[in-house]
Amino acid sequence: MRNQKDTERASRMGIGRRVRATILTAALAGVAIGAAGRALAQPEPPRFEAHVLERVEPRNGFDDYGYSIHAMADDGTVYGTVYNRQQNRFKAIRARVGEGTTWLLPRDPGVVELRPIAPSISGAVLLTIAPGYDYIYVPGHGIRRLNNLHPEWFFVNDMNNSHVLVGLVAPSPNNRAVVYRHAQGFEILHEAKSSAMAINDAGSVVGHLDAGIGWINVRIWHADGRTSTFTLPRSSTTPIGAVSINSSDEVVGMHMRRDSTSDSRWAGWFWSERTGLVEIPFRYIYPEGGFDVQIYGISDDGWVLGEEHLRGTRGQDYFLWHVDAGFFDLGDLYDWQSRFAYPADGHGGAVNADGQMTIPTTSLNGRGVILFLNPTQQ
Repeated sequence: MRNQKDTERASRMGIGRRVRATILTAALAGVAIGAAGRALAQPEPPRFEAHVLERVEPRNGFDDYGYSIHAMADDGTVYGTVYNRQQNRFKAIRARVGEGTTWLLPRDPGVVELRPIAPSISGAVLLTIAPGYDYIYVPGHGIRRLNNLHPEWFFVNDMNNSHVLVGLVAPSPNNRAVVYRHAQGFEILHEAKSSAMAINDAGSVVGHLDAGIGWINVRIWHADGRTSTFTLPRSSTTPIGAVSINSSDEVVGMHMRRDSTSDSRWAGWFWSERTGLVEIPFRYIYPEGGFDVQIYGISDDGWVLGEEHLRGTRGQDYFLWHVDAGFFDLGDLYDWQSRFAYPADGHGGAVNADGQMTIPTTSLNGRGVILFLNPTQQ
């Protein structure tokens, strides 16, 4: 469910001119790390109709430059933040087609920089300031802190449409992956050092098991009681790990890797029971370090939304990737040129289960806007 969480911990690269990318063939779709299954028929990339989600409320010092997209609910509601230069703070927003962009919270809760990270179709939203400062906002019932639900302190990472929460309970170094259901309370998934990172609507959970310095084991607790475990490669350092899990228990994530052409940089990865672990590779290599890849989530059809950042000022590029089809430049899949400039002024992106996507961008008059992309019938 959660489309952007630990990706926010990665350092942001400088934004420069947009670098257009060519469509790569399925042969370059991914570099197999583990066992690879037989590829299915190559799916066609979705086409999108684009909607601009404009501001409709007084700005009160919060300008239109600096949108960040953090998450999107399965009903198409977009959640993010906008920046106030004068107060040096962020404020949470929600946006919908036909309604524009409004403040998420009806009044200031007295806590700055609340970032929405996991919304539900009911309108309830998981928000955070920093690890260990997690809240839930329920329309009509206000905002509530979640960390004190467990006496050892509850760090919340994700929430599904049934309001089931996943994360870990401390104290460190004995963190334990947990699931919290309002009626049943806490369920410990793993007694040793671990964390639960994301959950889908069926109740399948993906998380991390400690595997020593430079290693990370990713575990999936499937809703049917099975578990799957795989290890990210030894080249990984300080991995972010799992980002999102879809209804087919396909998982995407990120790790920092080193190779012969650059220093450490962020790369993406994909896992399914059919393919095993597949790296989402870089598309270009430059002497000064090439791309960093950020992964924002995966739809139920297996389409991954990501972004590449060139070191320095070379630019950025949003892309779609599918394990059976490869890379597609997102800008090739909707008509942005007549109405929008690139690059985006803000950061982030999100994709929901139905494949609706959203990114921040800049209109031709220089104002930041949120772009909502709705898949059309092929």
